[in-house]
Amino acid sequence: MKSRFVLDFFLAHNYLSFIDFSFKITRVIVEEKMSKDRLVPVLKTNNRRLNFDFYVEQIGFTVLLEDAGVASLGDAQKALCLEIEELPANRALQPKGKKKLDLMVFRVKSSETVEAALARGLKFDELYQGPKGWAYLAISPEGDRILVHAEESFADLKLVEQVNYPETFQAGPAKLDQVELEELHFHVSNKEKSETFYQRLSWPTSLIFTEAESDYLSVAAGQTWDLFQLRLFQADWNLEELQTSLTDQEIFVPKRGNFLLAEDPHNHLEWWIQEHA
Repeated sequence: MKSRFVLDFFLAHNYLSFIDFSFKITRVIVEEKMSKDRLVPVLKTNNRRLNFDFYVEQIGFTVLLEDAGVASLGDAQKALCLEIEELPANRALQPKGKKKLDLMVFRVKSSETVEAALARGLKFDELYQGPKGWAYLAISPEGDRILVHAEESFADLKLVEQVNYPETFQAGPAKLDQVELEELHFHVSNKEKSETFYQRLSWPTSLIFTEAESDYLSVAAGQTWDLFQLRLFQADWNLEELQTSLTDQEIFVPKRGNFLLAEDPHNHLEWWIQEHA
């Protein structure tokens, strides 16, 4: 009998007809444009159009695929960076407290593309400056925090006081280039258990866990407007090793063996792991 979370994945997320097409498109995009492991957050959102406008028109992500309430977003080189999936309000639980997703930190190659978003009128909560240029922290329509910069590290940024904000910003390229997810911050109920569990795999992104008390943290993946899946593309894909490292967890592998689906039991997040090269 298939596990409940696998059934939820295929039925509640309405992937029966979409999953194979999505996998093929994503695989082409990832294989052609990526040369190392890559982590892609997948978010459930309320109003897809508002979120689409925020991530694409304001921040500058490129649309790679849009179909059946799902949007795959990437950079100018067409490398997959983020996926958003619409969850209608009548199907979404609305718990109280802090969400599972705390912060996404994206690093790009060109500081000009970062400043261009500011020139387009992006509303930001915090402004930063580093050796290469401006950076910002913005809040999505779902209340998710996104920081975009072009420095060698997030640590190179310094917060700019509001009294020192420039009157204008320089216009530039409309699309972000060579985007990498540098850090992904989570709210978790137990930091020690979470860190131990995630050490089973090698992650290309720094994962940072902060303990919090929230109803969100006990809700099943995909039932709220929040982070619900981590999609990991591995250069050294080894299905046997993955299955061995997750022997105590419920997993799903299709007959073709082209991906593995698992779940973080502590924080109720799905893991989708597949080969990209």
